[in-house]
Amino acid sequence: MPDTRSGLVVVLLAGFVVLAPLTVPVGTATTVERHGLSAAMAADHPRNNGTTFTPDDRVYAWIYADEPLAWNETYWVFSGPNGLEDTTRGSGDQRGGHHYGTLDLRGHDPDRVVGDWSVTLFIRGEEIYTDEFAVERTHPWWVRTGSVLAVLALIAAVAGLVYRWRVG
Repeated sequence: MPDTRSGLVVVLLAGFVVLAPLTVPVGTATTVERHGLSAAMAADHPRNNGTTFTPDDRVYAWIYADEPLAWNETYWVFSGPNGLEDTTRGSGDQRGGHHYGTLDLRGHDPDRVVGDWSVTLFIRGEEIYTDEFAVERTHPWWVRTGSVLAVLALIAAVAGLVYRWRVG
């Protein structure tokens, strides 16, 4: 965890004084206001946030920063099972706002990516935070379809028994 300085910020808002906590990582001069993981990005904004993914997903580790960051000032290190590691440079809104790193799980053997992962963000070479996520195995379509068909067959069997009982 980076060295931080904490304090209070006094904000005058509509005539009211509001005290808000302020934590700024020392050395980066950048405040990461929010961060998370998602399965999609739209116009540089995260969609489908979560911590569980499948081998068919792209994983976006994203931040919302208070200042512009050049693509070469941020990078994410994804570490997974079986010694898998992938480093990606930042992308996103270079004027400030959302920045993200991407891990495309589809580029790896599906059997090797299943398990627990971590992703660490670095800004200007300084470690800022680490998030964790899991990649779970997906079931083939015929298993998912088979479950639906089994339920439909059970309903049909019960309906048939009820019909026979009423008729006869």
